Amino acid sequence: MAQISSLSALDASKYDILIVGSGPAGCSLADRLSAKGVSCLIIETGLAEYNQDIQTAYTAMDTRGHFGDQHWAQHWIRAFGGTSMVWGGWCAPLDEQDFEAWPITLSDLRPYYDVAADILKLDRVINSYEAAYLPGFRFKPFRTVYGAMRFGEEYQSYLTQTGPVDVLLGVTVSDLQPNEGRDRVSGLSLHQSDGTRREITLREGQRLVLAAGGMGNAQLLLNPAPGTETGVGNETDQVGRYLMEHPHYINTAALVGRRRLMPPEPPANFGDYVPNILADRAMHAKTGKLSVAMELVEREINPVDRVERYLSDKYDGDFVTYNINIRSEMPASADNRVTLAPSRDPAGLPLLKTMCMAGSDTVRPIFDILEELGKTVLTRNEGRVFIHNDTLVSNPSGGGHTMGTTAMGDDARISVVNRDCRVHRYSNLYVAGSSVFTTGGSANPTLTIIALATRLADHLTGAA
Repeated sequence: MAQISSLSALDASKYDILIVGSGPAGCSLADRLSAKGVSCLIIETGLAEYNQDIQTAYTAMDTRGHFGDQHWAQHWIRAFGGTSMVWGGWCAPLDEQDFEAWPITLSDLRPYYDVAADILKLDRVINSYEAAYLPGFRFKPFRTVYGAMRFGEEYQSYLTQTGPVDVLLGVTVSDLQPNEGRDRVSGLSLHQSDGTRREITLREGQRLVLAAGGMGNAQLLLNPAPGTETGVGNETDQVGRYLMEHPHYINTAALVGRRRLMPPEPPANFGDYVPNILADRAMHAKTGKLSVAMELVEREINPVDRVERYLSDKYDGDFVTYNINIRSEMPASADNRVTLAPSRDPAGLPLLKTMCMAGSDTVRPIFDILEELGKTVLTRNEGRVFIHNDTLVSNPSGGGHTMGTTAMGDDARISVVNRDCRVHRYSNLYVAGSSVFTTGGSANPTLTIIALATRLADHLTGAA
């Protein structure tokens, strides 16, 4: 069996692990588990091909704050392969300082970043390369992949070939049922697109992994099971909190000066890249402990800018000009959150409401780090940094990165999953994907999503 045709043909008891969601987290998890001989069932609301009617019906939501106008829904793709269908292909690992609030460290994840690079068919150098830039700053480029991997295409074998991974398409998990002691999930309800419903009982030793994205994972855990008032895993009201994006501020500053401000070239095996500078550890602490990625976009001199003309003449041809695009971290705030709306999707799950604001605690560190960069180049007589205030304080765009909502932590009072991605209290329920991020860093999350999923696979098989 590969793709299961209908709920009536499903024998759920034969699988070791049930995975809800078929995006990078779900497929990477299944890939590593199946290589170890573990049988998996992937359950996906969408079909093999994208369907706009399904997308609209299952992802409509009420948005407030920044990132409105269905921003979150547009990056929650209901089809085989999930959000990889709209992934731009940018990759970078998180930094050591990005894990300061996490219960795990970069060292815990470092070997799995290499596994993630292998899965994406990229050279592992993307996980280790960085270079010195200016005092207080370092060069760490984003790896860009044109024609980025679409997991629905990469794992077509799951749909067509008999093996340890089966796929159930057009089926939604509509609720999770806890046992009486609320220490394991005893069953779940499945809803097929034709209206068919089935109740599945989880046998002893069988485990369930939610890999349905930052919105989908929260939706399932917020939804109270029939006869209860609290969703599974939401006993301390932490599900849905700490919603994060990467605010983007395009052309928010300029760096002009001597040509030695040009960033270095990565090694040839790094591949295509976007030049990017970050604060070093000391500067990171000095400017607010938020990760601020500064992309350097080379451009021609602005002939109507007097300062640029002056500097160009002063440096007599030894001159380069850049626009700076900012991609920043947001502080993890419990008030930025996902909650349930009164309306429901076709499977009966409540639709979602979001509130997410990028406040002064997001913007001020960007000003501070740009000012420090400006002081550095000025002190060294190498150029100037100009900050475009209006751009930086205007409404930011986002990268389509839904992070948080089932945060990882050691304390069940302020988190949802533990360091092994297991939902607190529940022995057989796990979460995969960027919803477990404790903080967001500034790197695109896909590489970290895959690293965490493969680490979870090793934990589930006792190999971690």
